[in-house]
Amino acid sequence: MDTVDRREYAVNIARLHGMIALAEGKIDTAVADFRRGDNEADGLPTHRCVICTPLLLGLAFDRGGRSDSARTYFTRYVEATAMGRWEIDKTALGPVLFRLGELDESAGDAAHAAEYYGRFVDLWAHADPELQPRVAEARARIAQLDRATR
Repeated sequence: MDTVDRREYAVNIARLHGMIALAEGKIDTAVADFRRGDNEADGLPTHRCVICTPLLLGLAFDRGGRSDSARTYFTRYVEATAMGRWEIDKTALGPVLFRLGELDESAGDAAHAAEYYGRFVDLWAHADPELQPRVAEARARIAQLDRATR
């Protein structure tokens, strides 16, 4: 690619390199690539999928077993307001809400765990039948958290 193309696609290239590194188990490299993918070639913040960076960083930290960082970045992804969310949310939001519930539950934060499990249930309540066991699991976890906090 020529220099113009490299600048034009710098964000996507960095994020793709991060995905490759993540698949290879190179967590620190993936994190660095995902952070680099948050800026355009000129160093300014990207306008392309601004929620992608927190999502990708959350995935990398989660894969690397860094639960606190995963919680932080997944929460940023879930709570962010941004145009074009539907493109990412249609595949990522449900699983991330469930994972946030798990991470918060593990961290002893029952209130946030129940909130994220509840949002997951609301989102997937009418999902395909093969996905309903996951919804039932989230409902059971909410009930368990509710019993534990009484």
